[in-house]
Amino acid sequence: MNELAKQANISQPGLRSVCLGTNPTDATLLKLAQVLGKPALELYNLAHAGRIEEIHAKVDCSSLDTFTREILETAQELGLEAPKSKPAKEIIQEALRVLGFSSSQ
Repeated sequence: MNELAKQANISQPGLRSVCLGTNPTDATLLKLAQVLGKPALELYNLAHAGRIEEIHAKVDCSSLDTFTREILETAQELGLEAPKSKPAKEIIQEALRVLGFSSSQ
């Protein structure tokens, strides 16, 4: 494990947290994927398995699908294109709050 952490240029506690199923960063997963010779998407899917299912279990899927479709249709009507790169997490969080998402905690 120590050698893998060195090869991936990540901390040993960082690698340990990935193995224990905590929330690894995209950068950590990318570094590990390169060292392991695996596609980064494969590791991302493994690391985040079950999270989408958890959301679907808490929310009425038909309303979630309708909501997502409405967002995409509105963007198309406005002639908006999807961003070329992933927006910062803070921007996504603010957009979700503006759309009416609220914390259950």
